[in-house]
Amino acid sequence: MLPSIFAPGTLFARIFHASPVAMTVNALPDGAYLDVNDSFVRLVGYSRAELIGRRAIDLGIITPDKRQPVVQNLINKRQLANSPQELRHRSGAVRRVIVSAQVEEYEGELFTAAIIQDLTDYHHTQDALRTSEARFRLFFESVPLGVWVFDLETLAILDANPAACETYGYTLDELRAMTIRDICPPAEREAFEAFLPELRHLPSHNSVWRHCKKDGTIIDVAVSGYTLELNGRPVRLAVLRDITQQLAAERALIASEQRLQIITELSTDGIWDCDVINRTVQLNETFRLIYGAPEEPGNALEWWISSIHPDDRPPVFASIQEALAGRGNYWSTEFRMRRAGGSYATVIIRGHIIRNDAGEAVRLTGALVDISRQVEIAEASTRAALEERQRLARDLHDSVTQSLYS
Repeated sequence: MLPSIFAPGTLFARIFHASPVAMTVNALPDGAYLDVNDSFVRLVGYSRAELIGRRAIDLGIITPDKRQPVVQNLINKRQLANSPQELRHRSGAVRRVIVSAQVEEYEGELFTAAIIQDLTDYHHTQDALRTSEARFRLFFESVPLGVWVFDLETLAILDANPAACETYGYTLDELRAMTIRDICPPAEREAFEAFLPELRHLPSHNSVWRHCKKDGTIIDVAVSGYTLELNGRPVRLAVLRDITQQLAAERALIASEQRLQIITELSTDGIWDCDVINRTVQLNETFRLIYGAPEEPGNALEWWISSIHPDDRPPVFASIQEALAGRGNYWSTEFRMRRAGGSYATVIIRGHIIRNDAGEAVRLTGALVDISRQVEIAEASTRAALEERQRLARDLHDSVTQSLYS
């Protein structure tokens, strides 16, 4: 029998049925439903007519083993506050709820008025959030690059992954007690302080900074930063990549190329580099000043071929084709090459052949040396020796002839 307080038209009845939270009135101790509101109907999937007069355990809404402690607690304490429970929907889906109930007595009979709050969606959200956080933590801990998070206002380091600790030589607790300023070498701090106002307004930014490790070593670091919100405060997630060795190698390469460029420009020999695959040639300034090479490198190969003395071209081509087709790494030949003024110089060309893994020639680099003077001296010496022999022969001939005549 439903107490009169729940009779239709009463204030409590209107509140009961209009409540967005599920509510029920149950008889004790059997637990039969005396009344339910629409929110409870939606929660369990049964109609009001199907629920009135029946028990939750009869419909499978709750199992006997879970109902018994609840009923006993209500009888003993006469109330239940925020008790986590599981109710089964008509479809079989489990709904996670919080139940609060109060025991009342009417005309010698006990009944309960219960408020049931559905937390299923909330728990699903919390579970998804925990799963997401677990995935992020797994990524954060396992990423091979250093990563840390710092407060954009205070610059305090809030978290760091193992790779960051290893890179900088600090423990996680040590890093959490530091700020980003502590990582900057003294020479970088002024520039960093000047950059801070701009950093706080950049959603993302890539830059290269110098940082100081725990042992005092200065390293070059490529920093990719992203602004996020954590507990209502702006924070910066920074991905850190140590590029010290890379920059050192690049600086050494630049210095080497600069030295090579200086040597090439000052050299009186012709220095050349030929890409065999693309059939392009790079020449130094000597070829332009002495031999009249074109300014545009795209025409260098055609110019070079045309500058070889016509009589020397066949043997030169045969020589280079033989060298490239073989397995060796050295090529040298001698020929005549036209100077800018039109005269020909006798030159020796030497080259180093670079081959790929298959043994095919891909590059040919070397130098050209003008030996015209040496050839002229050798020819002059040869002519002088020949003239001396001819003179001696004449003297000897005249002497023998005179002797015979006498």
